[in-house]
Amino acid sequence: MTIFGEAHTEDVVLNIWTNKSVQLLLPCDPIQEITQRARALVFEAIEHGWSGPPYDPFALARIKHIELRAASDVQDARTVGVGRNRFAIEYNPSAPQARIRYSICHEIAHTFFPDCLERVRNRELREHRSGDSWQLEMLCNIAAAELVMPIGTFEKVLSINPSMTELLAARDQFGVSTEAILLRFVKLTSIPYLVFATHRDVEGVRIEYSVPSRTCQRSLRSGSRLGKGTVLSHCVSGGGLLKNNEIWPRLGHVRVECLGLPPTTMIISRGLLG
Repeated sequence: MTIFGEAHTEDVVLNIWTNKSVQLLLPCDPIQEITQRARALVFEAIEHGWSGPPYDPFALARIKHIELRAASDVQDARTVGVGRNRFAIEYNPSAPQARIRYSICHEIAHTFFPDCLERVRNRELREHRSGDSWQLEMLCNIAAAELVMPIGTFEKVLSINPSMTELLAARDQFGVSTEAILLRFVKLTSIPYLVFATHRDVEGVRIEYSVPSRTCQRSLRSGSRLGKGTVLSHCVSGGGLLKNNEIWPRLGHVRVECLGLPPTTMIISRGLLG
């Protein structure tokens, strides 16, 4: 599973932006600017009859006059120039549908940057990123979430205190991955939630990352380990949803709801965080 870093970026200080493409958005806050550009495109598309969920990224690309090409030799997706101010997105048709949808939206986001035509833009997996390319990829991930899960359509989900079961139903409705729906939810909700990913190995359960909602005051350190008594020790890929009330270091009493996904376990935890 791809691990995204954008969920912690709201606290990035503007003067650390070093990526040349991102610097073209300055002096605006790049996060706010890319979010506004994505929402403006959503508004434009809805005016053209775009509807959902699920929201069709192929239709969105056509509205923007972006050519789409299936290309089995492309690892994920990439944006190429095909003329003056014209783009084509090449994507791997054998990838899971949720990944294709998100990847196309990620590539559409690349076209928001003024220098997109200067070179081929590949969607980079975290393990392949180098230097400050993470800044550009992170902003494109933020925009992709705005495009595939428009904020106005989340009102029903945000109006309740959802369980993992309800969030998985929203995942299927929007046609996105489990990780995408959880990260989108935790960014928008005003309820204290903590979304995190773990990996289980011979030494136990290790925290990969954690993302708190804006009203959640605590998180878990990446690389920290949990005791063997947690329900996560029994969470396996394809094994279904597990739930338990537990006491965790730094968090106290929590309600754990977890689902096993290869090769990482995605967890949503809620409860008394004190």
